[in-house]
Amino acid sequence: MLEGLDEINWWQLHHAYGEASDVPVLIHQLLSKDNATVDNAIYELFGNIWHQGTVYEASAYAIPFLQELLKSSEVDEQTKKSLACLLASMADGYDIKDGSYASATRAAVEKELRLLFPYLYCEVPVVQESIAGALSRYHQYVGETLPMLEKALASERDKDVKEKIIEAIETLSSEQANS
Repeated sequence: MLEGLDEINWWQLHHAYGEASDVPVLIHQLLSKDNATVDNAIYELFGNIWHQGTVYEASAYAIPFLQELLKSSEVDEQTKKSLACLLASMADGYDIKDGSYASATRAAVEKELRLLFPYLYCEVPVVQESIAGALSRYHQYVGETLPMLEKALASERDKDVKEKIIEAIETLSSEQANS
């Protein structure tokens, strides 16, 4: 598991706080059986490869490993919800450079985008909101995602989640109409 993670020159990549050499350590910690270690790793990853909506050079490099963990039976369901939220947040992120980090990050998430679909229906509002926001970025999947979003909206009770789903539906519907 996580083959190739340690072969990336993380010290040459950057995230919100500079050199990204801590990223592989944090990703490995996601496999810990200690909940505090896992929670801290998630917190740190949210702070450095996705920081307040911004993605960085190291973000796209981390995504395949986060996706691998999301698929793994070695990762508990709570951690998977956090990983889905992190991946979706990164897909919906931006960068302060020239857009290339956001583009690379979105492209990396897209390779396994369908991994995020089930989390649109999870019971954690922030995860649902993140998934809806991410799905609105991938208009090429509108035939698949628009019905999912409409189904989620029909059964959703949380006001904030409903607003985010409506926003995603409107974005996708608008792009579909303009195609």
